Amino acid sequence: MELTVAKADLQKELQLCQGVVEKRSTIPILSNVLLKAADGRLQIAATDLDVTILSSCAARVTTPGGVTIEAKRLFDIIRSLPDDDVHMNLQENNSVLVESGTAKFRLLGLPAEDYPTLPSVDVKESYTIPLEELKTMVAKVKFAITHEETRFQLNGALLKVQPSKLEMVATDGHRMALINFPQGSGGNGRAKSSDLTILVPRKALEEILRLETSDEEGNVHFGVSDNHLFFEAGERKLLARMIDVNFPNYMEVISRDNDRHVMVDRERLLSTIRRISLVAKADARGALRLRAGEAHGVVDESGARRRARDGADRLRRQPVLRRPQRRVRDGLSLRRRHAERRARSEGREFAVHRQAGGER
Repeated sequence: MELTVAKADLQKELQLCQGVVEKRSTIPILSNVLLKAADGRLQIAATDLDVTILSSCAARVTTPGGVTIEAKRLFDIIRSLPDDDVHMNLQENNSVLVESGTAKFRLLGLPAEDYPTLPSVDVKESYTIPLEELKTMVAKVKFAITHEETRFQLNGALLKVQPSKLEMVATDGHRMALINFPQGSGGNGRAKSSDLTILVPRKALEEILRLETSDEEGNVHFGVSDNHLFFEAGERKLLARMIDVNFPNYMEVISRDNDRHVMVDRERLLSTIRRISLVAKADARGALRLRAGEAHGVVDESGARRRARDGADRLRRQPVLRRPQRRVRDGLSLRRRHAERRARSEGREFAVHRQAGGER
């Protein structure tokens, strides 16, 4: 394998792979990226066996071939090179010579044949939506995904495609984030006639935020192929193994006949909570009591009770809700203008935060 590629193009594609490759894998080759040169393109792939990223960039290919190289080391080297073209030459024993200007590096790789078989996708059966809409949905709900690896059904976000809307929801059992867009609000809507409901793993959601598209309309194509989900944006394809579990029935916890509504200024409430949080515990158990007219932060430390109060707008109703301060702060931080609804259902207190305009 021998080729010449622009440094900026190679660096951009290698950076995309950094979130997928395993840093401390028991399978050494999973820390590598797969490089294949053919037909004027350098194909780049990375996988951890659950999430796979495929991309490519233009290259002047002298000799076709393939090899795998440690992803982080190669990225660090390419990033440090001068802004000239990068020449790569595969030599004996899977040794790769990387040259740019006066800089030369020799890296020891592994055979391309030893790399895990990459999943294939059927792009013809896909849905099409604006990439920015998908990124917005992911950014608004990913904070609510659980980090407990044993709770498989909560280790991702549920994406629902329906005739009238797109919906994404995530929960960790204590808080829930739900967002929806009217179908066709920014793109050409669905490409298939049936609905789609898929659970997107947390790691795949992080990689969706890195995707870019060269499509003039800025669309992303996604769907289900065999046992994998796929997202395609331009030359980049993201594949994730499907999570075969049932997501909780999240609609049951949303009150339908709640008469307790509180409209607040988001920035003012958020700054108040941040001040109160200074005397609360740093972990999720640092409770915060919200009452119409004042915000209370109460925490016991070393046997002594500390209190902090901060005046807020006076309201006639007095809904009271005691919640961990970090969960409230995380939700408020995502919204520009804020409306909050509180209710009690089957003995449990919860709050629904709505952004002005109807987005949950």
